[in-house]
Amino acid sequence: GRSVSTELAQDLIRECLRGDPKKRLASMAQVLAHPFLNEAARTAEITRRASLEEVGTRGATRKGKNANKNAKDAADALTPTKVYPDGSYAVLIGINDYESGGISPDEGGMADLKSARQDAELVRDTLRARGFTILGELYDKDATPVAIRKLLSKIKKTLKGKKQARFVLFLASHGHQDEDDDGWICAHGCDRTALEDTCIEMQALKDFAKRLDCAHQLFLLDCCHAGSLLVGTRGAPSKFEVAMLKSPAVYGMTAVTKDQVALEVGGHGIFTKLLVDGLNGKVGVFARRERGHVTATELFSYVQRGVLEAAGKKGREQTPKFEPLWQMHKGRSCDGQVLFFSPPPPGAGAEEEEVMMAVGSPVNAVRAATHAGAAAQ
Repeated sequence: GRSVSTELAQDLIRECLRGDPKKRLASMAQVLAHPFLNEAARTAEITRRASLEEVGTRGATRKGKNANKNAKDAADALTPTKVYPDGSYAVLIGINDYESGGISPDEGGMADLKSARQDAELVRDTLRARGFTILGELYDKDATPVAIRKLLSKIKKTLKGKKQARFVLFLASHGHQDEDDDGWICAHGCDRTALEDTCIEMQALKDFAKRLDCAHQLFLLDCCHAGSLLVGTRGAPSKFEVAMLKSPAVYGMTAVTKDQVALEVGGHGIFTKLLVDGLNGKVGVFARRERGHVTATELFSYVQRGVLEAAGKKGREQTPKFEPLWQMHKGRSCDGQVLFFSPPPPGAGAEEEEVMMAVGSPVNAVRAATHAGAAAQ
């Protein structure tokens, strides 16, 4: 079938060419608000289509013989091991220590940070609790440009051929924007007068994402000017959601735009703290126990709102960004979504864990498993 982007593009064209001038999109504001160009509207349209898969033509939820089968199919479709059979992997980089590199801030170096390493370790523990395998960690003086490049090369080899894997890279460090508006990751030993030798251009992460075989990738950057990384475009799972999982998704989520600096508050970057809070159950669909998975888009919506409010209380501006790194990956359109699953309660067995992660609410999970078993007898 057609990709989501193709369908939305065709719909936008139809709306612009309607014969009735009163129904036609008449302003640039209306065009930019269309789901093809507006991320929030796109998410709303995805949700609407998903609901149509689950609701009958008169608004009543489908019941009867197929309900149990649908619940079992949903549980089979959206569990970490079924969605990502090639595994879930993460890499963490956090740099507090800059001054030991021997270059003072007055001479082109960077001042020490207070919580970048702690942020990376917090994200590591959060992802590990959700079944991620940690492929590499670099902290402080170990996070040199050479070491970072070697780690990325190792990751590419390790994940070669793992197309159905999920990959997350988290980086907390200083960032720098040069006179050409290019963004740089400040590694240990950073010298802003010799960027090519002592830093890593943010474009390098985009190039790495393009070469990586994993179809679902998320790059989380909590550092100043991280927006330079981005391309600047601008209930139970349904069949539509499952189709989204079959499409590539290569996204970047950054703490700031390319012109802003990232804030540290209370021992952590506010972006990272809200990111972890969201994964730990604060996102709406988790908090309301509607389902056991959240998309990266839904996670970003929670993080962005929280960061804007927290920065505003400090009299500062910090605007997180979430955009695709690439529109195409390995010859396929990036129309998919990266999923994160809620952790099961302590002591849950493997089978119970899988069902609960798929359906969400423990009560619904038990009912779905019971009904599925009864239908099979």
